[in-house]
Parts: sequence; structure tokens; C-alpha cells
Amino acid sequence: MPRKHQVYTLVDLALYSIGEFVIVFGKYLTKYIYMISKTNPTYGHTKLQSMLEFMKHLLSYNVPQHLYDKMFRTVLTAVVNLIKETKGTYNDYALTTTFLSEMTVALHLTEVVIDTHLKKIEFSSWPKIMRHILYTKLPDMIGLEVLDLGSGSTGWRTSDIEKIIINGVTAMPNLICFILCFDCTDNIIAALTQNCKKLRKLDVTASRSVTERSVQPLLSCKYLKQIKLYKTSMTISGYANLFTKHLNIEDIGRCDEFGYVLEHIHEKDITTSFYIRIFESRNFNMEHLYLLIDMCPYITSLCILCDDGIMDFTILTALNYLKELKLLSCDFYIHGIKTLLEIKGTTIRSLHLEHVDGIDLNALISIT
Repeated sequence: MPRKHQVYTLVDLALYSIGEFVIVFGKYLTKYIYMISKTNPTYGHTKLQSMLEFMKHLLSYNVPQHLYDKMFRTVLTAVVNLIKETKGTYNDYALTTTFLSEMTVALHLTEVVIDTHLKKIEFSSWPKIMRHILYTKLPDMIGLEVLDLGSGSTGWRTSDIEKIIINGVTAMPNLICFILCFDCTDNIIAALTQNCKKLRKLDVTASRSVTERSVQPLLSCKYLKQIKLYKTSMTISGYANLFTKHLNIEDIGRCDEFGYVLEHIHEKDITTSFYIRIFESRNFNMEHLYLLIDMCPYITSLCILCDDGIMDFTILTALNYLKELKLLSCDFYIHGIKTLLEIKGTTIRSLHLEHVDGIDLNALISIT
């Protein structure tokens, strides 16, 4: 059990001090640039960029690489607090030019931690007002391994940010994980597959501009193991083509069309077993379950919503590698969950039952 009051490590204290140091630097820079810009705005902008570059090099050369991501988060958290503080100073009596100058400098402080040493960034962790700076600096993050752009513009400005993202990922040869929901396109995936050969995880959920045209480029990513295409414009034949030709894919996340994909593949008389281990579906029937057992024998994690077409889950006992099971909207006894647990209970490590009828004392005893 941890102590009630943990003592901060020297590393944590040092990183916190770096954040405070950057803020002190920013406050000094605000006044300095404001005074210069009064008489010579062009020189003021040039001086701002040179001093930001100085601070960037200072941090890059003095912070160990294995601590750079921690330092990045610490400094940006401090910058967020400075932005909030600056916003709080604005009132009806303050000069608009002064306020805008202070906000400009505060926002540009984001740039001082954008460096080749950065390995991971999650855009959703930072306010929208800072994300524009981060987007423009994507080409400078050449050492990035995990790029999580979150929901992007949630589909409102897909074409606007497409070019920015393509310019960024083109300079990221070490990228292994890319996440962009709603705003991903076939062109972005093409750029990823051409320049990020180490890519292992791809999540483009709800990106309607992703179609089966992306299948061929994705096949060139030999290390790709996790791909999430839920609510994209991928067709059944596109899925089938991807899964039959890219046998390294293990995790497909939620895929409501997967049952029909298996049907499509079965109709083509393809007998290959797939190495898919993790998937979730809200649209599965009994025939799909039989196909799943036959074509995906290595399933370890399964989530299924029971519909009128599924009568008995005991068929899942044939999945020898099943470790995690999540069942939704079914009956503990009628759908054979009790029998399933009696046979597979010792090998299932995680069991999630949601909206399951028939849970009584005997059911709880069976589960335990």
C-alpha cells in the first residue's frame, strides 16, 4: 500500500522546475517582444522566433532523451496554465493589442518542446487553442512513434487538415501508431503506408473518407497488427481482400460487418485460417459464429451482442485460445452461458456480462 504522502522524486522536481522556468521565460519574453513590436513589428516577430529557437535548443541539449516525453507534458501543462492566467487578465479596460501580444507569446511557447526527441503526442490532451501550433509543427516531430490526433475536427474540416497531416507523417519514418477519427482519408493512409513502414496500429474510426482504395496501400505495411475501420466507407469486399491478404492483422476492434465478411470469404471457397485475435461485433448471427469458429480459431478476446439469430453460445467452447469474453443482451441459461462457463470457465480470465437476464444465485455460483 503506498504511503499517504508520497515524496516527489528528484526527476519530478526537476521537470516541474523546467516548466516553471519556461513560464518565467515566457513572461519576460511577452514584455520584451511587446516593447519591440511597438516600433518595429517585423523585428519583433523575428526576435520572438529566435528566442523561442534558443529555448528549444536549450531544452533539447540538456534534457535526457528518455525524459523528453515527460518534460514535454510538464512544460505544456505549465503553458496551459499560463494561457488561462493570461485570459483571466483581460477585461473591458485592458488594451486589446497588449492582450493579443501576450496570448501570441503564450501560445508560441508550445514550440519550445517540439523536437526530434519527442516519441508520443496526444492532441486531445491539450486545448484546441494550442492544437493549431501542434499541427503546424508536425513535420518537426521526425522521431515520433505514437501520433494520436484524436477526433481531429470531428469531420468538419477534413479537406483542410489533410495536407497538414500528410506533410507531417511524411517526415515520421519511426511511426508505429497512428490515430485519427472522423478526418482520415485514403490520401492520408497512402502517405502513411509509403513513409511509415514500421506502422503497427491504425485507428481511423468514423472516417467516412476511408474507402476500399486504402486496402492495397495497407497491404504494404507488413508489421500492421491492429486496425480499426469501424464506421468508415470500407466495403465488405474491401474487408475480405484486406483480411485474406494481410495475415498479420490480429486486432480489428469493432467491426459489425465482420460476419458478412466471413460469409463473403466462405463463398469464394477460401480455406485460409486468419490470425485475428481480438474483435467486437453488434451484428452477428448463428451462421456467423460457425464461420468464426472455423476461420478464426485463434480468437482470444471476443465481444458479441446477442440478437434473435443466436440461440446457443456453447459453440464458443471450440475457441481454444479464448481468454476474454464480453456478452451483451442475452439470457444466462437460455443462451447456454452456464454450460459455456462449465466447460471453458478455467481458461477465461475476463468475463463481462451486460444486460444479461437470468442472473440469480445459482448463476453467480457458476461464474465464481
